[in-house]
Amino acid sequence: MTGKHSTYLKGQNLKMGYQHSGKTEIILENLNLQANASELIGLIGRNGSGKSTLLRSLMGMLPLMQGDLMILEQAIRHFTPKQKAKKIAYVEASANLPGNLRVHEIVAYGRYPYSSLLWKQDVEAKSKVHHAMEQMNVLHLADRQLHQISDGERQRCMIARALAQDTPIILLDEPAAHLDIANRYELMKMLRQLADEQKKCIIMSSHDLDIMLNYTDKLWLIHQKNIISQAPEDMVIQKNIELLVDASNLNFSMENAKFEIEGNSRGRLCLKGEGPVFQWTKRALQRIGFEIECNKSEGLNVIVNECDEVTEWIIEYADDSVRKAFSIEQLVDILKTNHYERT
Repeated sequence: MTGKHSTYLKGQNLKMGYQHSGKTEIILENLNLQANASELIGLIGRNGSGKSTLLRSLMGMLPLMQGDLMILEQAIRHFTPKQKAKKIAYVEASANLPGNLRVHEIVAYGRYPYSSLLWKQDVEAKSKVHHAMEQMNVLHLADRQLHQISDGERQRCMIARALAQDTPIILLDEPAAHLDIANRYELMKMLRQLADEQKKCIIMSSHDLDIMLNYTDKLWLIHQKNIISQAPEDMVIQKNIELLVDASNLNFSMENAKFEIEGNSRGRLCLKGEGPVFQWTKRALQRIGFEIECNKSEGLNVIVNECDEVTEWIIEYADDSVRKAFSIEQLVDILKTNHYERT
């Protein structure tokens, strides 16, 4: 099953949870899920909503309380541990591993479903381990022990292990949590390529909404013990994205594609210009509380004037006085000061 729309994972009427102090805790119920080949799915939800529970249940680490979960048209309950490990790889948010293990040993462990002797790898296994470390930029760390590397390097090592496992389905719990900005976006680029080029189905949780909206094919939003499944754009347009928060002063801006806090308004300002500098100027002015009217003339006006290699911001006041700024920081300082002086 390698077609673009092949169903890799399907769940019907699923109920998930765990036993705690002799009591049954139901976290998710009445779930009907489907994940296909070549899909990168983003799992989002509030803290404690059940993201890790869902991933651990899909992996089989938590037994299902109800329902049928099919992996490549076979019930997961019929798989042996090794058979399941050939179908699904899972990277936990924080794996507890001995610090004296070396990076290459951790990555090589991804090949355990295919051999009973981890220390005796064939050419194919060595190639996949090497390639996985290369993909995650940990090849230079191969002989380092886990206690000798950073949290971000450790996270890349764990993802490399999942890549070496070479499964059609990859589950990732907060994979970008410890990564710096460059590695975070390199990871998303690589996951996108795996889905597109190798037809893998990847399900990852994250609180990084920018990544979720810009790189995934589909979002699974956990809400009230169930899941809303939509394309990121539909999630925004239909305002389901706002279910992530319940603060009355926090709203999702469709224009800026992010949550924004409502603050005290400084009033209306007319901004004139075009291009990237204009857009970043608009962003700064909205950040300090101005309501922006673009390319109009009324009351307080700011003109972005790019001439040769010099950019200046011309501020025109309602009383016809004019000031200039030569950076956005200076512009913001002038507008803040004059706002208080003139009100």
